[in-house]
Amino acid sequence: MEVKIKNSFFSLKLFFLLFLLLQFFIPARLYFLDTPEYLFTAIYLDISHPPGNPLFSQLANIFTLLPFAPLIFRVELFVLFASVLSLFFIGK
Repeated sequence: MEVKIKNSFFSLKLFFLLFLLLQFFIPARLYFLDTPEYLFTAIYLDISHPPGNPLFSQLANIFTLLPFAPLIFRVELFVLFASVLSLFFIGK
């Protein structure tokens, strides 16, 4: 049981460390291809492609409601959060 708690604590520390480190690599402007399209769908809750990615649009829309930073940064912050969260679960 104690080993499980230590592993969970290590995973949480790694999650926050990666989250803080990768914040420095968030782009300050839009890039080509799907980035503007996904930003648009996150703001207006639209459908991006025929498969849609509806969960991404809805969760990213929650991040657009944060009261700080430019809109692009807020959506990219959600992308960063989702990426680091997936690494957290892969590592477990």
